[in-house]
Amino acid sequence: MREGLWEREQELRALQDSLSAVSAGSGRLVVIEGPAGVGKSELLRTARHDAEARGLTTLAARGMELESDVPFGLARQLFVPLLLRTEPHERTRLFSGPAALAAPLLGDSAGTHPAAGIGEGQAGALVEGLYWLAVNIARASAGSDSPSEQPGLVVVVDDAQWADRSSLRFLVQAVGQLAEVTLGVLVAVRTGEPEAPTDLLGRLRSHPGAVRLRPGPLSDRAVAEVVKAQGFAAAEAPFCQACAHVTGGNPFLLEELLMVLRADGIAATADAAHRVSELVPDSVLDAVVISLGRLPEAAAQLASAVAVLDEAALPLAARLAGLGIGEAEDAADTLTAAHLLRPGEPLALVHPLIAAAVLADLPERARARAHRKAAELLAAEGADASRIAVHLLNTRPQGDPWASETLRAAGRDCLLHSQTRSAVRLLRRALDEPPPVDLQAPILVELAHAEAADNSPHAMSRLVEALKNVQDPRQRAEAYNQLARLLFFKGDISQSAEAAERGLAELAPDDPLVSQLVSAQLTAATFDTRLRPGLTDQLAPYLSPARTGDLPPDPLICAHLGARMAIQGDPAALVLPVIEGAFARHPLVDASAHGVVLAFPVVALVMMDELPRASVALDRALASDRAQNSLILLTVAHHWRSVVDYRRGELVDAQAHGQRALASMGSEDWDLYGPWIDANLALIALERGDIDGARAVLGPTPASGVDPIGHCLQWEARGRLALAQNDAALALEHFTSAGRALDAMGLKSPGFIGWQGLAAQAAIRLGDQERAAELAAQELDLAQRTAVPRAVGIALRVKSLTTGAQERLQLLAESAAVLQESPARLELARSQLELGAALRSTGQRTAARAPLRQALDLATRAGAEPLLQRIRDELTAAGARPRRTSLTGVDALTPTERRIAELAAANRSNGQIAHDLYVTSKTVEWHLANVFRKLDVGSRGELAGVMG
Repeated sequence: MREGLWEREQELRALQDSLSAVSAGSGRLVVIEGPAGVGKSELLRTARHDAEARGLTTLAARGMELESDVPFGLARQLFVPLLLRTEPHERTRLFSGPAALAAPLLGDSAGTHPAAGIGEGQAGALVEGLYWLAVNIARASAGSDSPSEQPGLVVVVDDAQWADRSSLRFLVQAVGQLAEVTLGVLVAVRTGEPEAPTDLLGRLRSHPGAVRLRPGPLSDRAVAEVVKAQGFAAAEAPFCQACAHVTGGNPFLLEELLMVLRADGIAATADAAHRVSELVPDSVLDAVVISLGRLPEAAAQLASAVAVLDEAALPLAARLAGLGIGEAEDAADTLTAAHLLRPGEPLALVHPLIAAAVLADLPERARARAHRKAAELLAAEGADASRIAVHLLNTRPQGDPWASETLRAAGRDCLLHSQTRSAVRLLRRALDEPPPVDLQAPILVELAHAEAADNSPHAMSRLVEALKNVQDPRQRAEAYNQLARLLFFKGDISQSAEAAERGLAELAPDDPLVSQLVSAQLTAATFDTRLRPGLTDQLAPYLSPARTGDLPPDPLICAHLGARMAIQGDPAALVLPVIEGAFARHPLVDASAHGVVLAFPVVALVMMDELPRASVALDRALASDRAQNSLILLTVAHHWRSVVDYRRGELVDAQAHGQRALASMGSEDWDLYGPWIDANLALIALERGDIDGARAVLGPTPASGVDPIGHCLQWEARGRLALAQNDAALALEHFTSAGRALDAMGLKSPGFIGWQGLAAQAAIRLGDQERAAELAAQELDLAQRTAVPRAVGIALRVKSLTTGAQERLQLLAESAAVLQESPARLELARSQLELGAALRSTGQRTAARAPLRQALDLATRAGAEPLLQRIRDELTAAGARPRRTSLTGVDALTPTERRIAELAAANRSNGQIAHDLYVTSKTVEWHLANVFRKLDVGSRGELAGVMG
């Protein structure tokens, strides 16, 4: 048994096994839970020493109650010490690729304060950057980009219940990618803390691969062993039993009790047991105060200062305690010898229970004065507003402008970093100070934004209160604009539109802010059928001129107009110039809208089968500086990149981008895109033959919410799942439900959801040929009006299923010919399959083999297993031997394979390619394996020669 750890063999073994797995190249997550004093910290310390002994790079941090509102405070604890020890050239390497997103937080040279002026939504970019920084550190620990060759990284977090939400979001993202990097995450959580961020901690606990350890209290036998080992070798059984009863087997309380008993010279006899039994756990904590009373006054003063600061450098603690450096050093040594202070710096009491006892012994007003002095000392040192504000929260309001402004700055910082609950608390306290009269209205507006983001019932009334005091019309309009965006992100779509309308009422028609507020209205109207008439009225004046080439000058109007034209089924030749106008000034269309407006021109390109253009637009958006400042934008861009890759038949990339979108959305309190992402991931799973995966991502019931478009996408996915499970009746019900909703919204283009064709296939399986023919004819008519190759090719193929043999051959040949001009490779594979099958069924076995072989190659590249199986069966029936691999040569590479091959040929490592393309290393490895096989090469050197 290791010193200080009793009856912890099972926990130690689990930690050792996890570290062994990390050493062998696997990711692991361990969550240790339990009440205060049960030994969680000691287990973490032991594991950390073991990790370091194995050569694993180790980062460690501890959540602190006072700093739980400081965004990324725990993350800085983790990374800054390592970066301070790192040479400048190595720091540059660690911050390469997406890890550069963390530079504003950690500084170009480690140890600096976070860069000022971080923009709205920066939290998402910082979380992403911290994840990639951890990846780079793990790889740098072995000097290799191969996960199988790296010792790896271990992240140790104690008292995670007090970690700030931003840092916990980083941990959640990191453990979500354990399969991609050799990373061990060891987390200790104190149970029973009412203010703990249970949602994020719950995601750690519920991680599928998490090892959950719950060390319990010591048994009576173990307590007796501890008592005898701690100076009471001849302790009698009743004495030991009394110690177990008083402490409840809590290791920390037992240690404190034994310290008091030794100091009082109590003999460990049966007669003395009653004296132990008279003590209760609260009095054991009081013993900490008694211990301090026995020490020199300077030691008590320093202990109080450290308890107020939670953790601090010795000079700062000395100033707060009113001690000279020499006095403070002596006092620190005294406290360390008394087992009250941890050795070394920064100064910290050995356990939060001790800190709580010390603080509880300070009178309320004295404690408030100490926090006030701590705030002033930190301000003099140039500390961040967030760190200063946690002390001001514990002071009495004094009408101090400096205090109010500091609290306001900290609140705004929390709001920008999605710490909405902390922002509300800080801004409310800033108002309580109170601030100068001229600042009260702006703070009220900011508080309203924070409360709306935190889903507080007071948000709207706070906004009304704030706007009563804001006199400047443009400030009022800006407040409404920001609130409209925020309400949309939260899913309060009708309220978002209302806020935008109120903002417009404040502005002159030529104000530049008008277009943003109109865009907010149009966005809301797209997702709320009750607002649809307003959408039609606002866009109607632009439609006719746009169809003659007279485009609106505002890119925002172009974005919404282009999407509306595509939705209504306008030909691509008319819509594309409008989309070009949307992207004329900025790759995000509206840099302040977090990608929400970007989605409109992108969805138009997707509906028109302009997938290469959509890819370019999304790549430009992801590469922009503003893009990296918004988790919402990352969600939007990765989702639509997943949709584009899915339609191109790039199923592996589509899956990777879809999972990235899901992870980004899950890290933010915003789920408007959830049904869209889930539906798309389900379609990808079905293409790959993973019916269970599709069922799991869709869940038992459709997602609820206010978004009817998301409901239609869910119905489509559930209908396809029902077809895969041979439940045609349920599939038809889902497809027709989607159709009714789409018709009500004016979504006529089959380029979005070709519900008629899907419903026709379900009707055929049910034997209703008449209904199938009617539905297929409707879809073909709509598709031919849009002249979109993908939509026309699919509609021709579906129509062929309702005709006789000869007409079927003609329709399928036309379908395949049309789809040859489309980037929708899987749809071409389907049409070639049906054409080959139709030829074979009419006795033309030799003619059937050519389309079937092309279908085989296309489906093999995509990894579409169910489709592959059907093609192989048809080829066998046609008298051919199915080829199980793709065609060879550079021309056989998919666009993604070609791009990865070119980067690999340029001597970029797998990790660097993953960084460049914002995908995982596993995805790069999968594509490179295909590249090597298709090009018949065995090394990067050969690859460089083949790629030229």
